[in-house]
Amino acid sequence: MKNEKIIFLLACLFLFSGCCTRGGIHNLGDGADKVRDNLSKLGDEQTSAAITNTELEGKIEQSGELASELEKSITDGAGSIEEFKKILQRIRNRGAGGTKQNDGRQSQKGIEN
Repeated sequence: MKNEKIIFLLACLFLFSGCCTRGGIHNLGDGADKVRDNLSKLGDEQTSAAITNTELEGKIEQSGELASELEKSITDGAGSIEEFKKILQRIRNRGAGGTKQNDGRQSQKGIEN
């Protein structure tokens, strides 16, 4: 039993001594520099994304204002069309009276579309 414990302890000692990381890790500074560079790039990208986001928000607001102006223009245009229809109807009503020209022919009634 005593020999089994010693063999077990020696096996554990050899097993765990092979897992020692002292010799396995070297040039740790190179990896840290890469991480720092990547973090710096990430920060720059985040700043760029924030600026782009702000610009897009401004353009969205401008688009909303332009849409409102366009809607107002369409509404005003519809009012103008109604006004033009009324003017055209008055002209047709005047022409419906049938005035005679100098040569004896009767003028056209109304204005053709």
